[in-house]
Amino acid sequence: MDEWRAVYDTDEMVKRYEDRLKIIGIRVEERDEAVLNMIPYSDKNNFRVLELGSGMGRFTKKIVEKFSNTQIVCVDGSATMLEAAKSRLKEYSKKITFFCKDFGVSSWVEEITGTFDVVVSTGAIHHISDQRKKELFTEVYNLLNTGGYFINGDLFKSKYDVVNKKYYDDVWARYIQQKTHEVLGIERDIEDVRNRMYTALKKEGDKPSTIEDQLLWLLEAGFPVSDCVWQYYLLAVIVGIK
Repeated sequence: MDEWRAVYDTDEMVKRYEDRLKIIGIRVEERDEAVLNMIPYSDKNNFRVLELGSGMGRFTKKIVEKFSNTQIVCVDGSATMLEAAKSRLKEYSKKITFFCKDFGVSSWVEEITGTFDVVVSTGAIHHISDQRKKELFTEVYNLLNTGGYFINGDLFKSKYDVVNKKYYDDVWARYIQQKTHEVLGIERDIEDVRNRMYTALKKEGDKPSTIEDQLLWLLEAGFPVSDCVWQYYLLAVIVGIK
């Protein structure tokens, strides 16, 4: 996860993160809604949530506003982003605990105490290797109570290169081109957008896996139920139920 840290654990990223998300975050609100809707509780329930890759607390805020009785443990490898999250979520400070831990290495679990009813992640797990994803799914399984949900909304890849190329070169690049104009007022030709996009992906060290592989890895980790519950091109929400 070193590549990810070099990009995200910076003051510069914190300053421009929200605008950046408006530009690259294709269907991110729909993805978030799907993750929230899969949490099997109501506002009246008391339950415990672990969020992996909580960043600046954008999705954390959605959880605590929808489920006022929940307790949330936020884990992220960026101390800079966690400080921003603490500021954003200060009115909920009694309900949220923060840990600056890199879930890209197995030692992250050492300071996490107790078990959880729900584990969620949005846009983070694609930064770690396939082998590390497998290990993480087992660690998450062990942290969940029986009947607990693991809900992961993330970027995936197709097993077919032609499909990946179509998504990146056409669907996503043209979305970014349009949003760059709308948000920043900058006109860029599509080749410039593609070059910038691929440079950023390489710099961040993205390592997306297929939906099929991750559903299998959830089963291998012990989850009796694994399924994809929402998808838009290569964005998806997958669920493991213990």
